[in-house]
Amino acid sequence: MIPRASLASLLLLALPAVCQQSVQLPSEVESETRMKDQIAELQRSITFDKEQTIRHAKTFTESTCARSVLRCPGGTVFSENKEMMPLVPTPNGDGEQVYGGRFKYEPDNYVNMTVFFKREVLRRARNFQKANPIVMTRERSNIKIDTTTSGWSVGAQLNVGAWNPASGGSKGVTISASYSSETIKTRHVSVSDSATISCPPLSACWTEAWTGYVMLKGVCKTYPEVSCYNKVDPCDTIGKDYELPNSCEQVTLWRDRICKPEERIKECQVVTPLMEGDRPYLIEVFFANPIPELQKPNITGYKGGFYLLGSEDYLYAPDHGADKYWTPTKGWHINNEYPNLDADVDAFKLEVPEVKCIHKSGNCHLLTTDEWYCRKGEDSEERHFIHFTPGPTSYPKDEKLNPDLTKGPQPPRNCTEEEMKYKTFE
Repeated sequence: MIPRASLASLLLLALPAVCQQSVQLPSEVESETRMKDQIAELQRSITFDKEQTIRHAKTFTESTCARSVLRCPGGTVFSENKEMMPLVPTPNGDGEQVYGGRFKYEPDNYVNMTVFFKREVLRRARNFQKANPIVMTRERSNIKIDTTTSGWSVGAQLNVGAWNPASGGSKGVTISASYSSETIKTRHVSVSDSATISCPPLSACWTEAWTGYVMLKGVCKTYPEVSCYNKVDPCDTIGKDYELPNSCEQVTLWRDRICKPEERIKECQVVTPLMEGDRPYLIEVFFANPIPELQKPNITGYKGGFYLLGSEDYLYAPDHGADKYWTPTKGWHINNEYPNLDADVDAFKLEVPEVKCIHKSGNCHLLTTDEWYCRKGEDSEERHFIHFTPGPTSYPKDEKLNPDLTKGPQPPRNCTEEEMKYKTFE
């Protein structure tokens, strides 16, 4: 049986900053758990460079309205520059008065940083062979690098540090405004590797490219400017439109929006790709899971005359003709790979059941195995087992498995109406 634990093939797939050329690197095969441990390691080791202020620059130009076009023939220029501040939100409104109670000063931990990975399937395979692996082929060769860092002076850099004997950690992430998003000139990575990845027998396999990102959440203050022949802070002109470069409606409406306190200072976030040098950091993860219908079913329990194959939604009935298998979707059906499990049934150790309750007739006991244990006649002390598949079926068992009617609650409680309903499987 193929292990259910997936394997992770850790590949650093690299791309120079300005082209689609890929670099082949040797692969390492690790467990998926270990790969997730490495992601957690990055999160634990993330650091923020407070010496470099995170900023966002946004500038746009609009045509000047007709009455002011001679003053600003080149158009009116609007700037909405932001800066991440050492502030944290206070949901209860108990922050500092200077910020309207919405925020308070926090000099250290004012940026919330989260490492995460986006996943895209690279290749798939289903191997129906019983003995031989098959080589997986690539379904796609390019990965899109999504980012919201346009205009932001921020980046996330992977650092390979010294081995930590306590945690085993050897990697970390540094967030700094000195890593400009402008170094990322392309939004696609050409995927290439030197490893041949195979899909084991009787398995469904796929690989995923996990692209590393860091999300930064904080509080930003906006510094707006408007200019045509001179630059002006629009927030200083409220009630004094004559101080604006022009009094076009496009300018006054923009000022009235951007200068609201809830707009000047508010929560903000940015997502930046995790870089290793000048290359996006990617992990290719290989998964191999058994194809359930091709695996030999494993008997895990017994109830109501059926053998459970992992759950109560997958049953095996030795005496149910050729179609011995049952699932809710297929009903009774034949498993062509494993028509019968006779040897497994013989080897499975049945437990002696106990009494759950007594039928209102007084002639049958419901057992913990969901079987009925009944007298063969009202005056008979001889008993037999009954279950319903879908009609009543009585059958003998080894006498060693006959329940001890003196065990369990004494006297036995009466079965409920729900317990007395016949369970059928069609």
